Amino acid sequence: FSTSYEVEGRAAITIEDVSIRRASSQGGEVVRVTGRGFAQGAQCAFGERTVKARVVNDKELTCIVPSSSFDGALRTAPLTVIRGDVSSDPVAFYYYAAIKRQGRLPIDAFSMEEPADVRIELDPPLGALCSGSY
Repeated sequence: FSTSYEVEGRAAITIEDVSIRRASSQGGEVVRVTGRGFAQGAQCAFGERTVKARVVNDKELTCIVPSSSFDGALRTAPLTVIRGDVSSDPVAFYYYAAIKRQGRLPIDAFSMEEPADVRIELDPPLGALCSGSY
């Protein structure tokens, strides 16, 4: 993914693999990043949003994806690892619009003595995922 380089004698930061490449706009997912040159004080940048990294060792770190607001269904947010003024080359990362819940199914409206016929439809911003009777 990345090209190694040195800045004023400092070790380069490279990203070799990322556990997930997309996340909900609500954020909160944990991303595991493997590569080289990670050290305490590292941060993950998802586009322009930056969060502190938990450095496991010089080849692995984790970050929690921050939330993001945007119009539309999908937004690119290149992921980079930063430490001071040194950063990795970006790798592809995407946010998708979170599905908004619009109320709860009134469970107490169904008799528990007989099977219930319930229709559930999911209609996220990217189009219907599935529907059917369950």
